[in-house]
Amino acid sequence: MTRCVVIVAVWRRPLDLSLLQKPFDQRLIVVGPKSMIHGENNIDTFHYVDGPVSRKDKNYASIIQKVLELCAGLGTTRCRLLTFERALQQEMAQIRTELNLEGLRFKQYYELFNRKEMKSICKKGSVPSARSCSLSSITAHLDQWVDHATNNVGRYPIVVRPQQNVQYGYCGMRIIHNPDEFSDYLKEMLARQHGETNKPIEIIAEECVADGQEVVVMFSSKTGLFAAMAAVEPSSTFLSASRHHEPYAIEYLNADQTRDNFPGLETFVTQTMKSIFPFEHSEVLFLKAFYKTHSNIKFMNVSLEIHNDTLASLFAEANKGKSWEAAIIESIFDTVLTPIDEPTSPNGFSTATTDVVPQDHMHYAVLNYPTTEGIILHQVTIPKRKSTKRVAWRVYENEEMIEAEYIDDNIVQVYLYNSDRQQLLGDIRETIRRTHLPIDKFTPIDKNAVRWRKGRKEDRFFSVAGNTLIRSCTTAD
Repeated sequence: MTRCVVIVAVWRRPLDLSLLQKPFDQRLIVVGPKSMIHGENNIDTFHYVDGPVSRKDKNYASIIQKVLELCAGLGTTRCRLLTFERALQQEMAQIRTELNLEGLRFKQYYELFNRKEMKSICKKGSVPSARSCSLSSITAHLDQWVDHATNNVGRYPIVVRPQQNVQYGYCGMRIIHNPDEFSDYLKEMLARQHGETNKPIEIIAEECVADGQEVVVMFSSKTGLFAAMAAVEPSSTFLSASRHHEPYAIEYLNADQTRDNFPGLETFVTQTMKSIFPFEHSEVLFLKAFYKTHSNIKFMNVSLEIHNDTLASLFAEANKGKSWEAAIIESIFDTVLTPIDEPTSPNGFSTATTDVVPQDHMHYAVLNYPTTEGIILHQVTIPKRKSTKRVAWRVYENEEMIEAEYIDDNIVQVYLYNSDRQQLLGDIRETIRRTHLPIDKFTPIDKNAVRWRKGRKEDRFFSVAGNTLIRSCTTAD
């Protein structure tokens, strides 16, 4: 007898379930384009729907109709409806509300992922967070908006981005260093408002937190702390490190390693979740915070998914190739659906001993080399260290690059792991010191003769990588 059915909606983001461990008495149904599914052998039923036809395609009618049909046809069978894409979260929350399904409802979703609502919730719950404000309906009075943001945020630098792009991670985000730069940014947004959408653009301005370590914590109120991914050096954030074009590392820590190296973080996350999630829930969340000391931690935001490929690949590297999506589905199978008083269930999972994210004794990290304006001349050999390494080049030889804007814009990524954390950190520093990438950087004349091609390089709808430059025919190499 099937105890529960998990339905997963997929639209644009590939879903890797090749290493999923599924109990035999529970069903997994996936709805989405067939090109987005990997590991179909672990799926009980796959419903193929036509995928997006362009990068901006938001016509979710086919997938919503199929999900509604499946949920309504389950009758009294317990059902969990999931999606790992921010673009579909609101639609799935609406379906849960209409059909009274377990999980995040529409009202709860809106309160948690609307920046204005989140800010008020943090104030009510006394949760320390970065100062922020919103600039609504930008008009020609730009100086007033600059003064408003400066007075509310406090000091520069300030992180800004359109409210409509908040759900897309670093997309559209910019770091502003002075009022003049802020005014130029607002002029650019005003021109875009009149030239493209003709709709009011709301800007989010947020304090650029420094002097701490950026940490992304994977957490659930049902199972507690899963893992954390943190910047190795506390001097900059993921975003600022990428845009400074200097090598930087991110390390992965399981639950025990997080407790050892970031004391107070688990308590902070638990208290924060109770404050911003006053209702009963079983969602696995990704909470971003800035950690200075055990008593000085700032909440930044929370999401239901990992937004970038770098953190997703680091998670898979540390979990023997298992994706974070598969780990979340297993957490539902193993923890949420199995009775707490059942020490060993018939399907072989032990609720007392099984960890969805195994508590490995190894320490894992990824070393990023962000792209910069120029041409990579040669893919050099990365020096060997005591830590085991895996090298992944993201740029081919003689490819023209632009400056990195996101955590995924890298020339090369080096994955390292070692049972000794201090040895791992030492190898990271030594690798940075000894590795020199041969880059022919553009001169000012080259930069003026280059035509920019906009777009994200990971976007499968672009025939040419978005992170490329096309020189004009008058420029000599």
